Amino acid sequence: MRAVAAPLFLILFCSLSAGAQSTGQQAFIVKKTATWCSNCGSWGWTWFKDLIAATEGKGGVPIALHSTSSQLKPPADLDGALLTAFNTSGGFPAFFVNGVQYATYAAALGAAQTAVTKQPVAAISLETGYEFDSIHTRATLTWTQEGEGSYAVGFYVVEDSLVFQQSGQGSGAIHRYVLRNVLGGQPFGQAQSIMYASGQSTVHEMTAAYPGIGVDRHHILAVLWKQAGGKYQYVNAAMVRLEEGGISTSVGEEQAAGALTVFPNPVLHGGKFTVSAGHDSGPFAWRLVGLQGGTVASGRAESSSWEVNVPAPLNSGVILLEVSGPLGQTVRKIQVR
Repeated sequence: MRAVAAPLFLILFCSLSAGAQSTGQQAFIVKKTATWCSNCGSWGWTWFKDLIAATEGKGGVPIALHSTSSQLKPPADLDGALLTAFNTSGGFPAFFVNGVQYATYAAALGAAQTAVTKQPVAAISLETGYEFDSIHTRATLTWTQEGEGSYAVGFYVVEDSLVFQQSGQGSGAIHRYVLRNVLGGQPFGQAQSIMYASGQSTVHEMTAAYPGIGVDRHHILAVLWKQAGGKYQYVNAAMVRLEEGGISTSVGEEQAAGALTVFPNPVLHGGKFTVSAGHDSGPFAWRLVGLQGGTVASGRAESSSWEVNVPAPLNSGVILLEVSGPLGQTVRKIQVR
């Protein structure tokens, strides 16, 4: 299953709330593999199975990165792009923990167990939702120190268990945690220059069309990357199950455009809706973004309340209203009928 390229990426800043739940440092365990590779189906198969069992629930974030032309290879050479961030010497299978390759199972397991004892640069709390044929994700980063840099959050689709051929295991092999796609089309997400202080939170969100996904068979993976010298370095990650339904409005989103409301919603083809920003601070720039990624309408509002006309030819489904103003940026989903 491939995602329709319909990204919407948003960064907001907010103070750390007392009830925020964030993970510590995670061990990002990557198996570079191939379905034709006999070693991948023998000792490589065992290594990955045992690494999952030894680290599951203990800070391990495992993915299988298929790098051949089988049906398990992710689109747009995503595997090749991600491997540029790892210290790799080639060959199949290859095992990495936090971007470093390890030649033995004991070394990989030891590196994973050591990694989770470290203090993270930023802890990650991840929310997911699947609604109106779209995946919605929100990663809240809680920074543990003061600093600045160019960072990106990549959101990835991971299939839990996929039955497919594997040399050494047969046609009914159950492949675990297969990386299937990246949301938004950019292998590492969109890099942003960020200045942060200890205890500060930044919120990163992504909505992308992904029709027909089996929600109960997939996880969403969020990886925080640091960009330096044109390369990306692994910082931290979180992986949670994809959930049915939407995700709640974030504190930062409410702050960014007041109590922004849209009425009516749903709206009819060729109809109109009213946007209220909840305060008198303007002006506002707005645009409607279709789930194929293009802008279908845009404009500027000088007051805190304005009307938006929905283009008559627009297909039924979800469009996204993006509003930017003096207090930041926010997004609302609009259902068109």
